[in-house]
Amino acid sequence: MGWASPKVLTELAVRVVVLALFAVIETKVTDPMFRPSCSGFGRPAPATSPACSPRSVGTG
Repeated sequence: MGWASPKVLTELAVRVVVLALFAVIETKVTDPMFRPSCSGFGRPAPATSPACSPRSVGTG
C-alpha cells in the first residue's frame, strides 16, 4: 500500500476535513478547548501571552 492508494488518500482527505471543521468550530464557540489565537488562527497573540501559557490550560 503506497501513498497513492485510494485508502490512504481517502483517509488523508477525511482527516484534513475533520481538522478544518474543528478549527472552524473552535473559532465560533465562546469557550474553546483550543485557543486559536495562540496558534496563528484568528487574531495573533504574542507567544508570551498568559492565555497561551501551559499554566493556563484547564484553568477555565
